[in-house]
Amino acid sequence: MQMKKPKDLFSRRKKGAIEISLTELMGAVLAVIIILVIAYVGFRLAGILFIDKDYDSTITSFEVLGERIDSLIEDENYANTNLIYFLDSDYILVGYNYEDTVKMESCEKGLIFKDRESLEGTKRRLGGMCDKGCLCIYKDTTLKDFDDDYGGPSMALKCKTFDKNVVFLAPTEQDIVCSSETGWHPDYYLSDKNYKFLILEGFNTKELYLDKYEDEEGNVFIFMAEYKDDSGDSVYKRREFVEGEYNR
Repeated sequence: MQMKKPKDLFSRRKKGAIEISLTELMGAVLAVIIILVIAYVGFRLAGILFIDKDYDSTITSFEVLGERIDSLIEDENYANTNLIYFLDSDYILVGYNYEDTVKMESCEKGLIFKDRESLEGTKRRLGGMCDKGCLCIYKDTTLKDFDDDYGGPSMALKCKTFDKNVVFLAPTEQDIVCSSETGWHPDYYLSDKNYKFLILEGFNTKELYLDKYEDEEGNVFIFMAEYKDDSGDSVYKRREFVEGEYNR
């Protein structure tokens, strides 16, 4: 029996080792490809879920806000409340008054349009979605879209109409509101500042303060603004005043 030479044994072992290494390498590469494909699909699905989540959260929050305002309206004369509100950055919330006689202007990036348009124009385009005073939620709409020279905003995703003569008020001093004065000057809260149209750009989650006052003529004023638990903040001062004046 002929003995194999040590050199032959080494060559065969080396060849076998190379074959095993190539197999393992191919397996590792295939595993990496599978992981990358799964990760890609996972990220795409996650993106879809996040988009749906933002939409669902925005619409759900909008519905809760509408129900809360309904409750305020049912109270006699004066009522107020605080609310944690979610509005995704791709959305805009607009409050249409039951009647407007003044024009609004956009202050987006300091831009002021020559021919200012009333919000009544955009309200009329909503047709039956918005009767009397209402809140509407828009997606992918900018403030300049509310100027008719730019074609007006796209159709609202959803609106909530209120039965009474509702007027929405927003403070002039908060940056999340960007519009001109409404022309309404209710006297239940004495202030040297006028009110603006209610147009809220998406801000994700904030605490809002709302108060409601119904005057002798049947106008129902809904004031809405970001609330900060700071005694020096203007909205904090407003809540302290109206609660002391009317919750007696």
